[in-house]
Amino acid sequence: MSTDELLTSRMHQLDAKDELILNVADRVKEARTKNKKQKILRSKTQYSVRNGSYNLRDLDGTQRGGSVAGSRLKKFYSLEDQEP
Repeated sequence: MSTDELLTSRMHQLDAKDELILNVADRVKEARTKNKKQKILRSKTQYSVRNGSYNLRDLDGTQRGGSVAGSRLKKFYSLEDQEP
């Protein structure tokens, strides 16, 4: 290949790089929204503090006292979250 062809090829690669980065970012975002662990952390009733412990809230939004270890919690699945 000549120098001109190599430069042209490299320019095409650089042009395609931005689109590739956007595609990868979209796939990562989609994968994270499907990830069950991420879904639990986005729940309205609890949020992670550190090292696997959680501060809990009641369904009406009032904060429960203190943090709770994640191993002491049981997952709650509402009927709306379950797929038919």
